[in-house]
Amino acid sequence: MKTYYWIIIGIVVLLLLAIGVLWYFDNTKIDKTPPSITKMITPATSSAEDNGSSNAEIEIETIQLKAVGNYKGMGSATRIFQDGKFTHTVTTTLGNPELGKFYEGWLVNMSKTPPFFSTGPVENIDGVYELTYEANMDYLGYTMVVITEETSANGFDGVPEDHVLEGLF
Repeated sequence: MKTYYWIIIGIVVLLLLAIGVLWYFDNTKIDKTPPSITKMITPATSSAEDNGSSNAEIEIETIQLKAVGNYKGMGSATRIFQDGKFTHTVTTTLGNPELGKFYEGWLVNMSKTPPFFSTGPVENIDGVYELTYEANMDYLGYTMVVITEETSANGFDGVPEDHVLEGLF
């Protein structure tokens, strides 16, 4: 009877040992999921979610404006359409326009009607010419930016004159 007793104890010990080994390897298993996949399926959390605001990044498109013809200067333009509001800016390093002239901004899309519209005067602010245009419409389809030199006597007549800077979004 003693032999059977030792056999049963041996079997129980082997079973406990096997269970312990399986438990150890199951809990120390290395996750072989590639990090890129883990990042895609793991939702980002932040305190912004707690207060109901969005933490999505806002994408503002920016382009470079280049001089046209005999004009010198350069600049940049931005645009964004967010929450029903279109915002377009221009910053340039142009020389002063000729006497009796001013700079005007335009957005252009030749497949639209009208194909272009004025975004207003480009004003000299501390030696840098700047423009900010805002509207409650989506003008992202207008992908060309033009800065023109206009005749002051004609005012804002809706007719672009000499192209000074241009760029494409």
